[in-house]
Parts: sequence; C-alpha cells; structure tokens
Amino acid sequence: MPDIISRIESNSRPLLWAIIAILVVFAFAQRYPMDDAFISYRYAKFMAAGEGLVWNVGERVEGYTNYLWTLLLAAGIKLGIVPERFSIILSFPCYFTALLLTYQLTLTFSKSTFAALVSLIFVGFNRSVYAFATSGLETSLQMSLFLAIILMIDHLKTNGWRMKTTAMLSTLLGIALLTRLDSGITVLVALYAFYRSGAWLDKKLLAAALVPLSMLVVPWIIWKVGYYGSILPNSFNIKVQGFQNIFYGIFYFHLFTLANLLHIHFGILTFYWRSLRNLSAGAFEAGVLVVLWIAYTIYVGGDFMEFRFLVPITPILIALLTAIAWQFRSMVITSALLIGLGLGTIHSSFALERVLFGYGVESVWHLRGHLNGRTENWVLIGQRLKEYFGGSDIVISAGAAGAIPYYSELKAVDFLGLTDKEIAKNNEPFSRVPGHRVICSLDYLAKKDVNLIIEPNNHMLTQQEFAVWQRMVSWRDAYEFYLDPDKRVKSGIIDQIRLIAMPIDEENTLIVWYLTPDPLIDKVIAEKNWQMFTIRRD
Repeated sequence: MPDIISRIESNSRPLLWAIIAILVVFAFAQRYPMDDAFISYRYAKFMAAGEGLVWNVGERVEGYTNYLWTLLLAAGIKLGIVPERFSIILSFPCYFTALLLTYQLTLTFSKSTFAALVSLIFVGFNRSVYAFATSGLETSLQMSLFLAIILMIDHLKTNGWRMKTTAMLSTLLGIALLTRLDSGITVLVALYAFYRSGAWLDKKLLAAALVPLSMLVVPWIIWKVGYYGSILPNSFNIKVQGFQNIFYGIFYFHLFTLANLLHIHFGILTFYWRSLRNLSAGAFEAGVLVVLWIAYTIYVGGDFMEFRFLVPITPILIALLTAIAWQFRSMVITSALLIGLGLGTIHSSFALERVLFGYGVESVWHLRGHLNGRTENWVLIGQRLKEYFGGSDIVISAGAAGAIPYYSELKAVDFLGLTDKEIAKNNEPFSRVPGHRVICSLDYLAKKDVNLIIEPNNHMLTQQEFAVWQRMVSWRDAYEFYLDPDKRVKSGIIDQIRLIAMPIDEENTLIVWYLTPDPLIDKVIAEKNWQMFTIRRD
C-alpha cells in the first residue's frame, strides 16, 4: 500500500489534470438546466431588453437570489447568447476552478497529494455536486468562491495579513455576497479570522479588509432597498415561515447525511473539532463555515431540490474529512474512513432515489424530467403558449414559475409566491416542502385578472388518459389545481369552472383553467377547435 501511494504521489501532477478532465467531461455530459434557473433567465431577459430586473414589466419584486449571476446572464443575452446556453458556458470555468481548489484545499489540510486526489474524486463523483455543476444556477460559482475564500484565509493566517492579499480576500467576499446574499456567512468567518489575528489594529489593513467589500456591496444594498423596498429577496419571505422550517431543515440534513453515509464521519469531525487547527491554519475556519452553513440550511428549512443548498460546502466538508482520516497513524483506520467516504459517494449516485422518495425532496433526475419529460414537458408548454398568445396581454398563473413563464413571454403570476410580494404577505398554507409552503387564494388570481391557470403536474394527459378524463371530469378536478374553488372569489361563490383542453403535441393535451374571459382566448378556442368543459358544483 505505501508503495502504491508513493507512486501515485510521484505522478500527482498528470493524475490531477487527468482526473479533473474526466470529472469536467462527466459533469458536462449531463448538463441540463433546472426549472428554477429559468426564473433568473426571465429576469435577465427583461434586464437585457432595458426593462430592469423585473419578473413582469413594471412590477419590481426580487424573485431571484443570485444578483451577479443574473447580471452575467443579461450580459450574455446582449452578446447574442441565450441564457440556457450561456449559463452552461459560465458554469464550465466555475466548476473547473472548484475542482482545482478542492484538490488544493485538501492538500493544504492533509499535506498529501494522494489524499488530495482521493478527495477530488469523492467530490467530483458526488451526485449532487456534479448534477448542480451545470444546472443553470449559480451553484458552481458559489462553491468555487467558498473554496477560494477558505484557501485565502489559510494563506493569510500562515503568511501574515498583508495589504494586497487582504484586499483580495475582501474582494472575493464582496463577489460572494453579490452572487448570493447568504454568502454573508463567509464574511462572518473571514472577519472572525481577521479579528482573532489582531490585524484590525493596523488601520491600513483594516481599510484593506473593509473597503473593497464595502465598495462592492454597499451600493448594491442601497439600490436593492430603493428598487425593491427590501434587503432580503422575496423568495426568503416565502421560504421561511416560522419554526416549522427548522424541523424540516433537520430532516433535510439527515437525508443528506444518510444519502452520503456520513453519520460516522460527522461523529469523528465533532470529536476532533479542537484538533482542526493542527491540520492547517485555516482548517478551523473551514469547519466553522461548514457548521454555520449547515445551521443556516436547517434554519431556512432545507430545500425541495436534492441537496442544492449543501453543495457549496460539500467540497470543504469532504476535504476536512479526508484530511482527518489521513491523520490517523493506523493505515487500517485511515483506509476504513476513506472507503467509507467512497461508499458514500457511490451511495449518493445510486441510492438517492429511494432515500428521497416520499419526503418532499426531488432528485435531480426528477427535476430535469419536468422540463422535457414525456408526461410534463414544461418547455414545450411555454413554447405553445407563446405560439397561441405571444405578444398579447394574456395573463397566466403557474406554480412551475420557471420554463413556462420564460418561454411563453406572457405576464405571469407565480401562485406559490416566489415572484410576488403580496403572496409573501397574504397566503394560505399549502405543504411542508420548502419554497412550496404557501399558496395564494383563487380570489387573488381573479383580482389580478389571470386568464389561464396552469398546473402541469396533474393536467398533462396522454391521448388515452384524456379520453378517460373527459368522461369523468367533475367539480373535484378543480382541486387538482391546488386552489380552493369553494372560497369566495370577488365577493361571491363561483358555481362553475371552465377547463380548456389545449393540445401540446400529438401525444399530450394540457388541461387549463380558464378563469378570466378574454376575446383572444375565445378566438383561439374557436379557430383551433379546442374542447372546453364547464364543470358545476355537485
């Protein structure tokens, strides 16, 4: 075993580049944007068109959480590159950098190129990591920034807090905050390290630590408050709904630990917590970041997407666990712990469907299936809506507030409230799933003059399913839109509901709730010979 390790370490440089190349190709062979990415795409499209960072023209609400990423997407649109493609182009250098920094961080902690290569493999083949590497979201960028910040803290603590490197760290922190506001946790960790060092007593160093960060972030915060009326994004107000978040967040973290077989490793990390400083100058701050990020994830209630919230700290966590395993004098214990991490990586790829099933957390393959799956195909639904009603004043409402509004280019109300301030304030309970805990009332959609309500999860029907459905359609089908038709709507009780059978392709038909009448819709129904069903109270 020592001979094998020695040979690998002597050839670590070519092995490093070969492994990174394999991991990047592996991740990008599975590239595909998630539906939530299309929220940022829509904001970016309006930004590039000169309408500002808005969900609907003239309506200022911060329904995105990735300011810098959205600006970059808007720049890509200006260059003539659609955000679906440009987000993947941006992800490539971010993910490449994250892999390289993972190797460097583990090497810094373990002092072993063999351990660093092993850690790199564990990270690169972790399913959540490689799946969200090319999801169209900012995850890869945030992950690479977290790694760079910890490495920079380690460098400064080892070599002293100098003006140039301190200013570089401050700039990285500012970029991280612009990427996602919750990256403020890294600012707390960095300021803690800076304060403990005593470097703040030097006024020049204090300026180097605060000025670049302030110059990047303060103008943005002032703009946010003036433009949106709030520092926190609207999605935070929707997501965080009391203490019930914490219980689901604990469960979400448990699922992450179970999926990656990390229970024993977390126990060892807790036991060796005080020894983290023996690994490297910045290892303790790395541990603090991991703990604070997990606590934050639990506080906000986790997420409905497979461990997306924990991906940014996963490489740091694995680097720490690998380095701790490498410190044992017994090769048997070290090998057992590394094999355990490897088995967790394998388990994350092949057993997650069963681990997550039924708990309100969607696997990445399920998330991808929404967009082009045979039974849903949200992309095609959006494209058909644009074909039928594009350029008009038709207003749609959908809980799937990504690809459908983006491709339709119609005014849209997200009835789950991520992009609607009023729903964040006045809503009804919906589910326990993060980001889907509340829903608006049918009365609200009627007052917003919504014409078409779209709920593709339950109403995308094959021809065979449609033939059965139209024979059995009744008032109870209205509840499949997740809205309560028995509550008052515009000061009255509705007695009938109209449902339209909208053809999507040769095989599938979408059932749409026709809420507010419009002459254009009536015209399209007549010209296309669409079927319309009027259902009445029993």
